[in-house]
Amino acid sequence: LLVLFFCHAVSVSRGPQCRLGMQLSTPLLKRKTYVNGWHRPALRGVLHGIVALALFVLFLGYGFAILIGLLPKLWLRFTALLGAKLLSYFCSAVLHLYPHPSMESFNFWLRMDLVGISFAVWAPTAVFLEDARLWLLQFAGVLAVAGWTHVLVDNGLAKADESDLKKLDRKRSLRTVINSLFFVWCLLFCGMGYSFQPLWIIGALTYSLGFFLAPPFSRRYSQMPWHVSGVNGWHEDFHLVVACGDLAFCMMAYDVVLAAQ
Repeated sequence: LLVLFFCHAVSVSRGPQCRLGMQLSTPLLKRKTYVNGWHRPALRGVLHGIVALALFVLFLGYGFAILIGLLPKLWLRFTALLGAKLLSYFCSAVLHLYPHPSMESFNFWLRMDLVGISFAVWAPTAVFLEDARLWLLQFAGVLAVAGWTHVLVDNGLAKADESDLKKLDRKRSLRTVINSLFFVWCLLFCGMGYSFQPLWIIGALTYSLGFFLAPPFSRRYSQMPWHVSGVNGWHEDFHLVVACGDLAFCMMAYDVVLAAQ
């Protein structure tokens, strides 16, 4: 993604010298619809692509440092957080930026994006469990939530009319309830582990705002003055707010592991 964005920028500034870069990046940045016809604003997924790249570098860096002994193994818990967040951001970036050639491809990554959210919610709890058995028990919990999410995503979701998404059918309602309860559990779990200190409060408030900006709710909201048709909307606000919450909780997790060291 970084290479394609760079080639696009160079192609704009240097003309035909990077024509191939423009040809490759145009489908990523200028598509107005997805392969199934859903509306796609220009900024949809761009933030997640940038964050995924940053997380990839951090994940490799911490993993390598642990592997060669520069960091003790307790940093594996922080690395697991980075890996889980990377999974979620990567799936979202591919869903929104990649020009899917078929409905099957788009539906697959739509499902992966929804499943990946479960791991992103679980990620911060990984740093608070020193006992391996408890860690595995909590991980089994996210596997169960991810499994139910996978089952409850309708195979024909990508074929649904965009206006129908404003209504929660039985499967989407159940999926929303399961993920919401898991979100609250993980939020409180981290709060108790961190003694509800300021970083947790900032992250929790930000996440809570993001919760009400999530697509199941924001599809029913009216556009705001800062929304530009074809460029950004509530979904971009949702991505930005959640990314801010992730930053606060990553800082909290880093503080926890550093203190343990």
